Amino acid sequence: MSHLILIRHSNPEILKDRPANQWLLSDKGRDRARTLAPFLVEYLPSIIYSSKEPKAIETAKILANLLDLPRAARYGLHEHLRNKVGWTNADDFRAKVQDLFQRQDKVIFGEESALETVTRFSESVNAIVLKHPDQSVAIVSHGTAISLFVCSQNGIDAYSFWRSLEMPSIVVLSLPELRLKSVNSLPGES
Repeated sequence: MSHLILIRHSNPEILKDRPANQWLLSDKGRDRARTLAPFLVEYLPSIIYSSKEPKAIETAKILANLLDLPRAARYGLHEHLRNKVGWTNADDFRAKVQDLFQRQDKVIFGEESALETVTRFSESVNAIVLKHPDQSVAIVSHGTAISLFVCSQNGIDAYSFWRSLEMPSIVVLSLPELRLKSVNSLPGES
């Protein structure tokens, strides 16, 4: 059976003066990314894709090196666009994300709606799956985009799912049905 393995990137080094799409992994994030490799072995991905954001590329590179897999960065797998959103505290950020999930057709914060995010992300995922028929593929991406995609396919509350994902996490979907099979997170350190 083939699987789509969606990986939420590992812990970044938070730089409050830069947009999140420019952040690299922290030392802790690099260490935690390494611990994901054994979880992936069970699903035998043929390749690891990532968004073009540095923290996702770094996570993918660590995993690809440990598992001796090819990797590629692809447009469309990036996080919900919020490059012009300044730093905010965790409670305010969670409230904005919850509003984004509840009113998916509106631009709540950032530069795109949740609907635009999931449409873009879905198109990229579908292109990857079509390029690798009958193979399991892994994609390193971001919490909001992954949550919107998984929940749109499985009728799950996106905000609750988003809140449950640690950094890093592995979400496994069956192919071609895109049914949620499992979520594996490293506890307590995100």
